[in-house]
Amino acid sequence: MVRLDSRRDHVNYLPPLHVTYQLLAGQRPATKSRYLCVGLPSVKSKTGSYLIPTLQSLFATTSPKERSSMAVVVLLADFDVSWRTDMVKKIKSEFSSALQQGHLLVFHVPEENYSPLTDQKRNNDSSAIVAHRSKQNLDYAFLVQYSLGLGSYYLQLGDEISAADNFPTIIKKCVEEQDAKKTTWATLEFSSLASIGKLYKSTDLPLLARFLFLFHQRMPSDLLTSTFPLLLAQQKPIIEHSLFKHMGTRHPKTSRM
Repeated sequence: MVRLDSRRDHVNYLPPLHVTYQLLAGQRPATKSRYLCVGLPSVKSKTGSYLIPTLQSLFATTSPKERSSMAVVVLLADFDVSWRTDMVKKIKSEFSSALQQGHLLVFHVPEENYSPLTDQKRNNDSSAIVAHRSKQNLDYAFLVQYSLGLGSYYLQLGDEISAADNFPTIIKKCVEEQDAKKTTWATLEFSSLASIGKLYKSTDLPLLARFLFLFHQRMPSDLLTSTFPLLLAQQKPIIEHSLFKHMGTRHPKTSRM
């Protein structure tokens, strides 16, 4: 259990994860952080990619004012070089303005930064399932750490979602309402899609990245992210407006303990 009154005092002393990042498109803003950082990992899929439609939805549903206070960070997490090259070309062609204005960043983490995904602790699951969820947890951990300092709040999304109109404004209003009630919270939930749609305070991101990294073999990401707020004294889930819907054929599954 992390003491609520001490975690933020010591969070800056947490050593960062030793990760090598490759920036593929865009650049980190030189000015102070935005209000909201939106992070999403993406990998190659046999059923096709919905990353471009997802990004289109994120930018189309926001006003210029909302976009000026938002940074979208994409981790191209597949190890297929040709796939990454193709996706970067598409992103640069479709979102050149967002890249130039610092509203969109695209990066990759080389494979050598990942722990071996074979011979993991299996419990009753197959080795393929354990390897997949372990890789996904590491993707999230690396994405969370890279996003530190890019926004006052961090929103975790996936690469197959559509967003509600003006979602940043709605999120900001919900945060203000929780703060007015002096609620103790570590996570606000804006979707029922597993670990998607969860909002975190930027000050908690070093803890979240370390937590996902340390326990990446133990359980799926939705169970880890559901456990995280409990460790920070949030007594029950805080479910807000549902702002994100799934698109495509790979529907996120919620795991059970």
